[in-house]
Amino acid sequence: MSTLNLKKLVVLLCGGAFLTWIVSHWMLSEKSAHPPGLISMQQPSDASARAGQMASGASGAAQVQAQATPLKPLNGAEVERLYRWARERGGTGDGRMNADGTVSGANAFTGYESADNAALSALSKQGDARASAILGERLANQFMASRNSDDFKQAKDLLLDATMRGFTTSLGKLIEMQAWLAEGSGLQSRVDRPRVDRDALIQTYAYLHLLEKRGDLSTEAYQIQVKHIGELSTQESAQARQAADQIYATLSQQRQKLGLPPFQDGIPPEIQSLIERAAATPTSDMKP
Repeated sequence: MSTLNLKKLVVLLCGGAFLTWIVSHWMLSEKSAHPPGLISMQQPSDASARAGQMASGASGAAQVQAQATPLKPLNGAEVERLYRWARERGGTGDGRMNADGTVSGANAFTGYESADNAALSALSKQGDARASAILGERLANQFMASRNSDDFKQAKDLLLDATMRGFTTSLGKLIEMQAWLAEGSGLQSRVDRPRVDRDALIQTYAYLHLLEKRGDLSTEAYQIQVKHIGELSTQESAQARQAADQIYATLSQQRQKLGLPPFQDGIPPEIQSLIERAAATPTSDMKP
């Protein structure tokens, strides 16, 4: 299984926030000392562990044994199941990866993408998670262009609302926005080092921990990028995890009040198996 196929798979399934930040940093992740595999789970199954080993170029008998048994390509129903799961988590991709590596195909949510902010706001107030996510992304991008504090607050509220309603791609955009703030708003500690706002970095890690808990295909790529900005001290790490737990508890309470079921965290075993098989298949063949 190639790392390139894993990357293509994430692009096809996730789209949206992932493409706006992580894809532009793939060259960095290639040079990183971290494994380049993009699937991360807190307690990986044997199948996902094999996928991670193969994606990161691990050697040894385990890899040889895994490679010796070809994985069966997904059928149409299984591909559609994988896409549906990704869309339930906020994924917007419905394109096709061509043999030459280019992507073609329309977006499945063009109606949302072409709607103005007022229309998206109205849908968001009615409980539409995708409207909240798309409007939140727009305002996050505006904030990163203008540093308008109102844009930041509205973007954060909308993206957290989408997260509360089950999306995980919205957490990716929160990480992106918070990481941008952390990189550009701190004090210059040394001439040869970038400025880092420690409070903003702690909050970035809080969103990252929440993404890890919820489960998302792009988790490991976000881990690499956030760690590239800066590592946390033991005390800061504890603060970040406490903040993540508080956000999770608040979102869970909101779900309960709305009559929504508890979060289904992590990546289900069925989806893990489909991901492993899909990543071992040329993504040009991924047609739901």
